[in-house]
Amino acid sequence: ILMEQGELQPAALCVWLWSDLLVNNFTGQQQLIFDGTSRTLIEAQALESLLRFYGFTKPKVILLEVDEAVAQDRLRLRGRADDLRPDGITKRLTWFATSVRPVIDYYKNNSYYQVVTLNAARPVAEIQQEIIGLLWL
Repeated sequence: ILMEQGELQPAALCVWLWSDLLVNNFTGQQQLIFDGTSRTLIEAQALESLLRFYGFTKPKVILLEVDEAVAQDRLRLRGRADDLRPDGITKRLTWFATSVRPVIDYYKNNSYYQVVTLNAARPVAEIQQEIIGLLWL
């Protein structure tokens, strides 16, 4: 229901999902890719504690940047019900500015991470190839 309304799940649920996945499946031999996270400072700090616990050094954070007009277009095109309401996209972009931007600043100002910013206004295939190159996949 939360996702259908465009709301966040509680940070505790995100942390539990990561922890459960790592405790039950991670052998230390895999690369980990977290997509679309962290969205709050609490999540970022919890994830960092997990990464440090598992011995990750200098994890990469890939930031896909687009200007607001491109973001609005892409949100409309994905067709989620909450993005089709007149105030849905405005609400999402305001939330991003107030909640996610501080997380991005946290990563950028934290020497534990290697932050790479990509221009995501380009074709998806081009961005995908650049990400693969960055991750050595």
